[in-house]
Amino acid sequence: MRPARLYHALTAVAACVALAVWLWTWPLNPLWALMLIAGCGVLLWRVEFSWLVLLPLLWPVIDLVPQTGRMYFTESDALAVLTIGVLSVRHACDDADRHRVPWGLTLLFSLIGLSYLISDLRALWPLPALDDNAFIGVFTPWNALRLSKAFVLASLLLPHWLHAQQRDEDKAQRMLLIGMACGILMAALAALWERLAFTGLTDLASDYRTTVLFWEMNTGGAALDGWLMLGMPFVVVGLLRAHSIRTSAFFGMVLLLGAYAALTTFSRGVYLGLALMVVVSLLAWLWQQRGIGKPRSYARLAVSLALPLLLAAMAIPVFHGGGYRGLAALMGGAALVFSGGGLLRPMKARDWLAALALAIPVIALSYALHAVFYKAAYILCGIAFLSAMSAQWQFHRRGRTSERALVGASTLWAAAAVGWICWHWGGDSALAGGITASVLLMTALLVQTFSPVILWRAERQQYASAAVALLIVACVAVGGGSYFLGQRVSGLSEDIATRESHWHRSISLLQSDADWIAGIGVGQFAQHYFWSDITGMPGTWRIGRDADSGNYLQMLGPHYERLGSTELLRITQFLGLNARGPYAVRLRARAPEIAALHIEVSHKQLLYPGPTVSVTFNVPAGNQWTTLQGRLQNGDLEGGKWYAPSITTFSVAVRSMAKRIDVDDIELIDASGVSVLRNSGFERGGDYWFYTSDRVHLPWHAKSIFIHLLVEHGVIGLAVVSLALMLAAWQLLFGRAAKTPLAPTLLAAFSGFLTVGLFDSLLDVPRVAFVFFLLLGVSLGLRPNKN
Repeated sequence: MRPARLYHALTAVAACVALAVWLWTWPLNPLWALMLIAGCGVLLWRVEFSWLVLLPLLWPVIDLVPQTGRMYFTESDALAVLTIGVLSVRHACDDADRHRVPWGLTLLFSLIGLSYLISDLRALWPLPALDDNAFIGVFTPWNALRLSKAFVLASLLLPHWLHAQQRDEDKAQRMLLIGMACGILMAALAALWERLAFTGLTDLASDYRTTVLFWEMNTGGAALDGWLMLGMPFVVVGLLRAHSIRTSAFFGMVLLLGAYAALTTFSRGVYLGLALMVVVSLLAWLWQQRGIGKPRSYARLAVSLALPLLLAAMAIPVFHGGGYRGLAALMGGAALVFSGGGLLRPMKARDWLAALALAIPVIALSYALHAVFYKAAYILCGIAFLSAMSAQWQFHRRGRTSERALVGASTLWAAAAVGWICWHWGGDSALAGGITASVLLMTALLVQTFSPVILWRAERQQYASAAVALLIVACVAVGGGSYFLGQRVSGLSEDIATRESHWHRSISLLQSDADWIAGIGVGQFAQHYFWSDITGMPGTWRIGRDADSGNYLQMLGPHYERLGSTELLRITQFLGLNARGPYAVRLRARAPEIAALHIEVSHKQLLYPGPTVSVTFNVPAGNQWTTLQGRLQNGDLEGGKWYAPSITTFSVAVRSMAKRIDVDDIELIDASGVSVLRNSGFERGGDYWFYTSDRVHLPWHAKSIFIHLLVEHGVIGLAVVSLALMLAAWQLLFGRAAKTPLAPTLLAAFSGFLTVGLFDSLLDVPRVAFVFFLLLGVSLGLRPNKN
């Protein structure tokens, strides 16, 4: 047997064993998991390259950790193992399967793997005990395996990407692009549901940041941010390369929804990453096209990109002064300028003089009538828009040159409507912003018709791109004018100072030369931070055990003065969708000192509880168990929407500073007299239980990729990952991958990812780290089409 076939055969056997063990121990109904595995397995076996779409499609939404309590081997891990196993069987059975892994890629990934191995040994040697706390939370040496699995799974899947690329380069790259776009779509749809269920689509003033279904954000972090940075460039490229209305509509819809999800993260790193992503992708594309394009085409591209940026800059003050009505007038005027400018070119000076002769009096009259009649602003705006649409449609049908002046005049009238709408809605203070936006639209129309550089054409594909661009500009305007984002921006300097202080404290965890060289161990940051600065922690939890009571929950309260109910470490359990109560609670508790135990049921996705009912017990001091019971006060929970149901969770937390409470036999009794909690006595360890830290996030993360690598992997890990990134950039700019369509896309993805990574340690999120390492391998192994 050839070594390659033996490798695939052994990998397939290992994958089957891992899946069998996972299914056998999965705490939910294993029938559903078995059906999903069987369906995905059949698809992976029968449809070649389907894994390039299936994996990213399900990746952001498949995990059920808040329901199962199992965070060390999750549903996404099972999907990755299934994919590796099926592909390994396929390749082991293929006698003609002879593909080689580039030696440079093998060497780099071997160095990264060696770094992980050394850091794993630092964390796991000598081997810690395998008890009920071994795979609960992050305060355990076994957390090294949870973080290391991302690199291992990506490395095992990478040879299958190389095989797919060697079989059909175009199809493999196209399927990867579609798959990443589908992954953004699923995350964006989850964001849409979350906003509908908990805040509302247009509520951008509340202190609520979207987390989607990335359970890894239970202690903060930037899992969603990293996913958006890695996937959004694929969506943009898909839209630009679309050759049909359906394809343009699909990628345009994904881009719009993805932009909304990015907006509602309220992450300044995401906004900066998206801006840098656009610049890098443009520069990479221009570099790729050097010697092919003409200077005039570059100028057109630069001006075409400048106009949407200027429009976005104008949209923020328009929305601030004119509200949604002013923003709608701006978007409508921009759409009419785009369509009119595509029709009118070329337009002679005498036609423009005639258009101005018609437009100026009408615009002046519109402003005058607005000042006289209260509702005239909206009526005149509607008439202007209808006139411009009718004139453009007639000109498009008949093409009479004598009608150019009428089209130009009506389009200018529609563009001017932004000014009087803003004036009507926001008063004199909004007039300047509205008139400035109108002048910008008019200038764009004039430049398009007079300049030798064609800014845009009246083509079907460009209409789709323009529509998406306008909607994204609207999202930027609404977000930029929101109260919460204003607070985020105003607090930037203070947050940077806090980050710098946290980075210094994180680096101080390196206490010896061995720590600096090899790190403190993968996944050990939170545990070391806890023991170095216990005053910053919101609390801890573990499963205790004694001879009389068996297993019980042991919780330690926060170690700081801020004891608001939103700043506690909560131990939670998923109850269902739109659950309302009423509820009564009964439990046993004990505490060495008198302490307050907080119980609540709330509509809550992950962080930031919504409608809540709660009760607080004072646990007496002593070694004996005390039975506590009561009704959850403040009335019943509100019912959620049928089209966007709210998740209902039960939570228990310690409210007393630095106090310990033991809890056992928790019963949450509904109206029928039945307890709805599972594993209420913790006989099955942490099954069905999860934990969240809503507001206190710094103690859990290094808050920088580079600090994270230095602290957990040492100089060795930081050096080899940095080397791999630099070589990937070289490969995409100057190497054999430089001429591939994916080169600018991957460069943009890494630039956005690392920008967010300057302020968040993204590699401590296994799902995101898996995609990062896989795309890193794709970049290093990418090659151009043979044709």
